[in-house]
Amino acid sequence: MPAAKDLAYLSYCSQAQLPLERADLDRILEASQRNNKRDQITGLLTYSGEVFVQFIEGPPAALGNLMNRLKDDP
Repeated sequence: MPAAKDLAYLSYCSQAQLPLERADLDRILEASQRNNKRDQITGLLTYSGEVFVQFIEGPPAALGNLMNRLKDDP
């Protein structure tokens, strides 16, 4: 894991576009765990049934790349 001085922190909310089933949430979790490990990102993701809220930390470039991917994710 990067040194604390090399970490950036970010939080965001997003609205689910489609009704999500448990299997959809499981796929999101699996992909997030795999990608976050690869990118040295840690955090917390919550889902209320309509809204996702995420608090994340990691290398600034990795967080920027993650946000770009999420912008295109339905």
